[in-house]
Amino acid sequence: MTTKPAIIYGWAPVREAIRARSRAVHKVLVARGGKQHRRNELLAEARSAGVPVHLVSRAVLDRLAPQAVHQGVIAYLAAGEYADPEQILANLTEETLLVLLDQVEDPRNLGAILRTAHGAGAQAVVIPKDRAVGLTEVVAKTSAG
Repeated sequence: MTTKPAIIYGWAPVREAIRARSRAVHKVLVARGGKQHRRNELLAEARSAGVPVHLVSRAVLDRLAPQAVHQGVIAYLAAGEYADPEQILANLTEETLLVLLDQVEDPRNLGAILRTAHGAGAQAVVIPKDRAVGLTEVVAKTSAG
């Protein structure tokens, strides 16, 4: 199953998306002004990963993410792929940490669970197809901390 292309926002989620390289980052939009040091770090990481960066007005970011606390940065991600459950099961060992979820509908809860699972060394987090939140922008922001 494929996720939709996404817009993520906030310094930590965008930085982590660039570093992880698990989903292609098509471009990053950064507000002019603001904290130069933080912006320059992100610009350097994006450039080294081959991600185009565009400086825009804060008003542009407000229009693109009207409900979000974007912190002056937005990234466009390619569509992602959910892992094949059969493949996950085929790769299980006694040491595999597998997190199974049921009816987690709050995106902030899912984001926190994903962050914790990653920190604990989980190889996969299984999310049901129905009665559960998917991988949304809010999940991405929360999972980045």
